[in-house]
Amino acid sequence: MKERSSILWQKVNKTAISGNHWRVTNICAGLIYEFKVSAENAAGIGKMSKTSEEVLAIDACEPPANVHVTEVTKNSVSLAWQRPPYDGGSKITGYSVERRDTGSGRWVKANFTNIIEMGFTVSGLNKDEAYEFRVYAKNAVGSVSNPSLTVGPVTCVDTCGAPAIDLPPEFLDVVQYKAGSSVKLRVGIVAQLLPSIEWLKDGKELLLTSKLSVESTTDSTAILIKDAERFDSGSYEIKIKNILGSATANIRIQILDKPGPPAGLINFHSVTADKIMFSWEPVPEPDQGGFPVTHYIVERRETSRLVWSIVSDCQEQAYACVGKLVRGNEYVFRVMAVNKFGVGEALVSEPVIAKNAFGKLEVM
Repeated sequence: MKERSSILWQKVNKTAISGNHWRVTNICAGLIYEFKVSAENAAGIGKMSKTSEEVLAIDACEPPANVHVTEVTKNSVSLAWQRPPYDGGSKITGYSVERRDTGSGRWVKANFTNIIEMGFTVSGLNKDEAYEFRVYAKNAVGSVSNPSLTVGPVTCVDTCGAPAIDLPPEFLDVVQYKAGSSVKLRVGIVAQLLPSIEWLKDGKELLLTSKLSVESTTDSTAILIKDAERFDSGSYEIKIKNILGSATANIRIQILDKPGPPAGLINFHSVTADKIMFSWEPVPEPDQGGFPVTHYIVERRETSRLVWSIVSDCQEQAYACVGKLVRGNEYVFRVMAVNKFGVGEALVSEPVIAKNAFGKLEVM
């Protein structure tokens, strides 16, 4: 890497990097840097890549929090939000709002001047059309945040008499519950005429079961989840509608649980008479149980036996090399992810015979 005004390139890493990403720490805030990368194999070091785009070393500010709709008319939607949890080390100087017609899929800027306040009314909208909104923050050094969580869709209607949802403040952000607990998501309903009520999960119709039920009265509706588990995490949407209008709200919950199994299959890369090397895909983030996977447990078993033996109980990388095998024996391997809540479900390999392969790899 090098600083833009310098002609001297300096090496970032002291040892070879096995992956395809690297965190650079010895930089100075406010300076602009460029980077190049080269590959290395047994024959030596290859040519350098093209120079990267210039990168300004500043902390990005976080997006605004708790963006929500405060008022709807037939031609406008009013929004409000809270300051970003982190300003990137510099004062927040303004905000910008984007809107999107739910049918077009294209985001357009809704404000023409910098927004100083933590609220804005998007005007010039069309009656009976639905829109989505998101908000960006900007700080004094020019850092622009990622967009906030999307709000909507919101339909522009004359809301006189239209139903409304009274969403408790604790549901404005992600709500976390421990696995095994009972979860109740209750919202209030304000309506002159009794509306229809529909619950969805992750955009799909909510399927009621013996452990998941819905309770509704004239002024509220609630989801009840018994013995919550990882699969119950997600976004729950409530829709109410009558002849005077409609309203929607989202509640996002995360169940803190043991992780699920690694994704995909166990892939064998090298098989010999006494050693087998294989890899697996990491646990997808939605299946990590609300906490990062810290390591994996790798076990093996001869197919002629029932007992598993530990290969490694603290494997940090998504691959393993298992030695001291018996020539000609058939083995299966399994991998389990571990997080703060314990050991997750196992991913089990296909059987494989420990032998020197002259040609095609034999996987049973």
